[in-house]
Amino acid sequence: MRTVLSPLMRQVVAHIRSIAPNVTITENLPGDSIIAHVGGRDFAVSPPFRSSYEAEATWPICVTPIPSPEPKSWDCRTLDEIGETLRWPSVAPRVRTVTATELRERAGL
Repeated sequence: MRTVLSPLMRQVVAHIRSIAPNVTITENLPGDSIIAHVGGRDFAVSPPFRSSYEAEATWPICVTPIPSPEPKSWDCRTLDEIGETLRWPSVAPRVRTVTATELRERAGL
């Protein structure tokens, strides 16, 4: 069972902290995900579904506002895209969205 964030998720946390110094981050273990509290908004940031909590996180990373206005996440493939999504709703991200169904299909669930 995972007790620390994966290397990729630690890199994501470091990037978020570098672009949003007042961010509060809550780790969600063993799920290898975080909640980023940025400017009065909360975002779930996580790797896609995996069959094992032991597997290492891989791109893309999904970012979902909490509460989400629609059942979709942003499908981020770079640290810059993650930063862009954390400025929503004041900036509309140009990042592809993906539904929970698409994520489950991608993971073979």
